[in-house]
Amino acid sequence: MLDITDPQQILAKLATVDLSITIEQAAKFVAPDCVIREAESLPYGGTYHGPEGFVHLVHTVFGLWQDCTLDIKNVWTDGIDRMIHYSQMSGHTAKGAFSMPMVEYYRVVDGKMAEITILYFDTKLLANLAD
Repeated sequence: MLDITDPQQILAKLATVDLSITIEQAAKFVAPDCVIREAESLPYGGTYHGPEGFVHLVHTVFGLWQDCTLDIKNVWTDGIDRMIHYSQMSGHTAKGAFSMPMVEYYRVVDGKMAEITILYFDTKLLANLAD
């Protein structure tokens, strides 16, 4: 595991996350009081909390979307505790494939993620592919 001390290091760690992640591993870079927000219209929509919520969300997303990839295109930080990245997310289900832009906002406190808000270009498409 990385010794995470800034948003860029957290993003590097996130790029390696997969279904094998455990709560103990997530606790190294997700704050106990972290709040993660996904659009309510998604099959995994809602608010998740702490390392347990992070792991649950990862397992749900990677369990739903086959061959799910996240290609990070740009990253912006304020140099202190906030980061935004623009990415292209791709995957598929038996109903079809998708590839769309997304943005994720992070706030980091004491070297751990304290807040994550995820914004997809087309939540309706994702919801329809998941039905």
